[in-house]
Amino acid sequence: MTKDEILEEAGAIIRDEGYDMLTISALAQRLNVKKASLYYHFESKENLIDALYVHFSQKLAHMGFRVDFSKDAEEILFRTYEHWRGIFLSPELSSGLSLIEQRKEIDERAYDIYNSLRLMIRAQSDAVMENLISRNRFRNLDSFLLGELFASSSLVRLQGEYTKEDDEKFISSFASLFST
Repeated sequence: MTKDEILEEAGAIIRDEGYDMLTISALAQRLNVKKASLYYHFESKENLIDALYVHFSQKLAHMGFRVDFSKDAEEILFRTYEHWRGIFLSPELSSGLSLIEQRKEIDERAYDIYNSLRLMIRAQSDAVMENLISRNRFRNLDSFLLGELFASSSLVRLQGEYTKEDDEKFISSFASLFST
């Protein structure tokens, strides 16, 4: 049993049952090992949670972002949104996102990672809006405000229960409001 396997199972418990249900005993039972085997890798639940934060942050850092700006504005927005949607729906990242969401109000480490994710989305949104405006695909408006509007609206949608069809309507409406 590897450290990554332990982290994946611990994340699955948090995602499926909630943070409070993650105990060394519950984890050992799910992995069908003795608690001592887990203590070999992690001194405590707190140590395990620290490792989960690092594990999630590393996975998130490896999520590349590339946009083909030769496409039309709606396609660019759709691809950008799909990239973010991939982060929020990724089976690899779902347990980390669940941990962050459950702990962001009471654990500074979780809040910092949550804030970093928001800032990443915001920065990518700003870059996309600046590019669309500079290529005359969007009206010459304040790219900062457009970036904030797109990022904030997208984050609300990504954390909600929307269908792909709803998302496509959102992107289409956003593009039509600001396209030249």
